[in-house]
Amino acid sequence: MRLHWLFAVAFASAVVGCSHRLEVHVSPSGDDGANGTAAHPLRTLRGARDFLRTCRASGRLDRGADVWFADGVYPISETVEFSDLDSGTSGALISYRAVNKGAAVFVGSAELAWSPLSSGDLHYGLIPEKARRHVVTAALPGTGHLSGFLGGAIDPKHETEHPLSVFADGCRLKLSRYPKESLLRVEKFHGEPVYEGRCVGWITKKGVFDFDSPRLKDWSREPDLWAHGYWVFLWRDMASRVLKADPVGKTMSIATDNSLGIGFKDHDAQFYVFNALSEIDSPGTWAVDRITRRLYVWPPAEDSKIQVAESEHLVVANGLQDVIFSGFVAECSRDTALTFKNCRRVKMTALTVRHTSGWGIQIEGGEDCRVEGCDLDDLGEGGVAPLCAGDTRRAAPGRALHGLRPLPAALPSVDRRARRNRRG
Repeated sequence: MRLHWLFAVAFASAVVGCSHRLEVHVSPSGDDGANGTAAHPLRTLRGARDFLRTCRASGRLDRGADVWFADGVYPISETVEFSDLDSGTSGALISYRAVNKGAAVFVGSAELAWSPLSSGDLHYGLIPEKARRHVVTAALPGTGHLSGFLGGAIDPKHETEHPLSVFADGCRLKLSRYPKESLLRVEKFHGEPVYEGRCVGWITKKGVFDFDSPRLKDWSREPDLWAHGYWVFLWRDMASRVLKADPVGKTMSIATDNSLGIGFKDHDAQFYVFNALSEIDSPGTWAVDRITRRLYVWPPAEDSKIQVAESEHLVVANGLQDVIFSGFVAECSRDTALTFKNCRRVKMTALTVRHTSGWGIQIEGGEDCRVEGCDLDDLGEGGVAPLCAGDTRRAAPGRALHGLRPLPAALPSVDRRARRNRRG
């Protein structure tokens, strides 16, 4: 009789155990080699993903899983990728959740070794004298040239580059530019027209124009000067590399490989230059030499903590299904923070996404993916793309889009081109 009773208890325990969802715990002080219990948590998002893959192989995900992230910072130096291997089912969802909303932070920034600007620095003479004792410099990890700042609404190739973004004390620092707020005007374009029309005047691919300024002398010595201009229309902009600033001929030349060209009715194009070491003249500004991979920053304060976005994306999911991401902060990426491709029934709720060079959240293809109650702040190109078209669209519940960086002018905060996905 006792044997039968023990067997019944064991069987009932097994049934109850199988009916429970798996709970996994993650903490910044954990270990990805641990067993994921509250007493022995994992350490990273990637570690949690891999742990669930192991659990799936042993049949422990039949009822789904909840992965809980304790308060703290979780560095992401390389994009964490999810695939169909990480999917749940409609009856066994997988969720990744912050224990406390907004207190678990995924950060894609790099830790750099900063040092004061020295007189032996290659570009010491370009830095304004008043800035030299304030500017700090650091080498960026990796080898080879950094990508540039290419991008804009008159680019027929639709190419956009995101080399890096710099933050301090939770705020985006400004890439050095001149003028600080207003725009400069082109005096006259050179070259033969490749197009001529009543609305825009004529367009040339030569990329050379007259411009006279005492700043041309310093700009001619810049290692990587760029110009952001309204070269064809006042409502379509383009960032282009400056090939030459000529203080003798009083001209400037920009690359036109990735644009329709330059030209404007009555030669009235407007622009500003940026990434100029010679224009680091106030706290909170920076520039980078992409060839030597060296960054120059005048911090907002002496004790400012400088962050540089290192990871291109924080999360990229392809083919993922029946998964929830909830309550996190995702910040500091060189491109879009969270990208979902061909996913189904993936829900992002109560997230804070900020400090990106690209979009906050991007959804490509898929079906019934939802963005609900998220705060999107300080984003390079826009908030959510592309969502909100199709038969299931709903109005947003008043969550905010803050601080969208105005590059380029023709991009929206929320792109409405996609079908079968929702934001709420």
